[in-house]
Amino acid sequence: MAYVKENPSVAVQFSATGTNNPPYSWMWSYPGGNLSYVSDPTLVLTYNNYGYYVVSRTITNTLGTSSNSTTISICPLVASFTATPVQGQVPLTVQFVDTSTDQPVSWLWNFGDGVTNRTQNPVHTFTTSGVYTVRLDATNNLGSCWYTSTISVSPLVASFTSNQTTGPVPLIVQFTDKSTDQPTSWNWTFGDGTSSNLQNPVHTYMKNGTYTINLSAFNGYDEPISSPAIQIIAYTPFSVNLMAAPTSGMNGTSVIFTDQSTGFPSPTSWYWDFGDGYNSTQQNPSHQYVSPGLYTVAHSATNSQETLWSNKTAFISIS
Repeated sequence: MAYVKENPSVAVQFSATGTNNPPYSWMWSYPGGNLSYVSDPTLVLTYNNYGYYVVSRTITNTLGTSSNSTTISICPLVASFTATPVQGQVPLTVQFVDTSTDQPVSWLWNFGDGVTNRTQNPVHTFTTSGVYTVRLDATNNLGSCWYTSTISVSPLVASFTSNQTTGPVPLIVQFTDKSTDQPTSWNWTFGDGTSSNLQNPVHTYMKNGTYTINLSAFNGYDEPISSPAIQIIAYTPFSVNLMAAPTSGMNGTSVIFTDQSTGFPSPTSWYWDFGDGYNSTQQNPSHQYVSPGLYTVAHSATNSQETLWSNKTAFISIS
């Protein structure tokens, strides 16, 4: 749209140029039902009243028809304003300053969110995220004209960090709120049935498990926003032990050995030394003792991080 700030009687000059594919007919349409069929006219039109006028052009050739138009605003003043800032996160407070020319005496602001204002330089707070078209209608003693601009308001973004994500129980974790736009309330769920409303809580995990943590943040204006979840893994430290049954008997006694390793990560391989020159890599082997004696049993378990041993001296008695 072209703005023309003039007296009510104003001459506006139009001109057009040809196109790449020579058209065979042209039609210009002007306010008041006036038409012109000249290909590249230079026309002078007189508008006797303030307002908005549409001029359109239609071009036709063997390939088809194409139309375009422009709007001419005949105004007694030029409406304009500045806004600071023009973008930000909710709630966004914006200072609007009227910069209209020709001494307007009244103003009507429409902020695009259902709120209006009639002061010259208003301050407005946008409380919901979105893109708003702000319009100012400025009026002097001859009439009015309007101007628009956009304000972009982003939503609150909830996020957080933790000082650790895995460890042995009792696992003490410090959570830190990293949400944008200064939230005023928080709701944490720690995945173990407990919660907190603190901004930066500390939570202790007492049992083995994998826990999903969520944060919902609220700033008092926009809807509560949920953060991406993170997982915390709490575990009992890895340890190795063994059990055998029976631990005594006669020649030919078969003993069942049981791996009693616990903790995290779980073991993936095992080694048994039965004390009589035999061994096994099974998790829970069975072994037959054929000679009398006292036998020391050694057992190891290996996980992704380490290998631990458990030794029991004179553990198996064969008579």
